[in-house]
Amino acid sequence: MAGTSLGIGFVLLPQQELSYALYLASLLLIIAGTGFAICAVLVLGRSISILPEARRLVTKGPYALVHHPLYLGELVALAGVALQYMSVWALLLLGLVWSFQLQRMKYEEQVLLQIFPE
Repeated sequence: MAGTSLGIGFVLLPQQELSYALYLASLLLIIAGTGFAICAVLVLGRSISILPEARRLVTKGPYALVHHPLYLGELVALAGVALQYMSVWALLLLGLVWSFQLQRMKYEEQVLLQIFPE
């Protein structure tokens, strides 16, 4: 059963032969997004959590630039991965992930605003 679903994944999202420029763009997006996300995690330190919690307000490092650098890094890296597949399915999955992450960000903003209104 598991082999069947894995096979369907390869049919729906077969890896495409990319030009050098597209492959390089994809690789740079993956590296930049992953690097930015790792930097955000390192700055968060012990404040990182799976569920939204307001342990402390982090405003240094990448958090001085954007509100959700960890999610931004993940989304940029995923865009690089989707670029490698260059298909409607990859773009639909990317859009779905982005929409869930945006909802997650909105919820976290509400939690943070309740604890840190300033």
